[in-house]
Amino acid sequence: MVRLLSLPALGALLYAATSVSALKASDDGQFNIQSPNSFGIFVAGQILPVTYQMDDSVASSFGLNVYFASTGTNATTTAIAAPADVTRDAASKLPESGSTSIYQHTVNYALPATTVAGDYQIIFESTNTKVNTTVPVTIRAAAPSSSSIASSSASPTSSAKASGDAQTDESGSGQLTVSASFLGAVIASVAAVAAF
Repeated sequence: MVRLLSLPALGALLYAATSVSALKASDDGQFNIQSPNSFGIFVAGQILPVTYQMDDSVASSFGLNVYFASTGTNATTTAIAAPADVTRDAASKLPESGSTSIYQHTVNYALPATTVAGDYQIIFESTNTKVNTTVPVTIRAAAPSSSSIASSSASPTSSAKASGDAQTDESGSGQLTVSASFLGAVIASVAAVAAF
């Protein structure tokens, strides 16, 4: 027998499953990465949170740079935080969790809306050891704004009559001619609904 979950219970379960974040130790062991998670999915035009933690045992010479890098033949690298904040003060200190103090910093990187969909890397560079820790992420294309969808569907083209974007072929064959702007608006509307 299959038991169905109520919608609120299913929502709570999905939230709990997606909100848990495991710490990833840096390759040189000096700090932990809380976000992004490996193979996390983010959307162009939105925020990509970068959160890292260190404790009291980290060397005073510790420094960190964080980069956003594309992959492939024409790879580009953009600094998210160079240098990144590595202060160990009361403002960054997490509540006590034993005898070791943990310090946490977050950078909310605004992904440009023009970011091409694909695979990227967040690179954490420890400047004192010259060791890089890489976290792979995927960027999805930004959903078209509702204003661009409305404007593209509201503007008639030369192939459409003023009364609409579809017309019957004048030869009497019964074929329906649809303008490119109308099809574009339909596709964009479907993509916007699918993104939610």
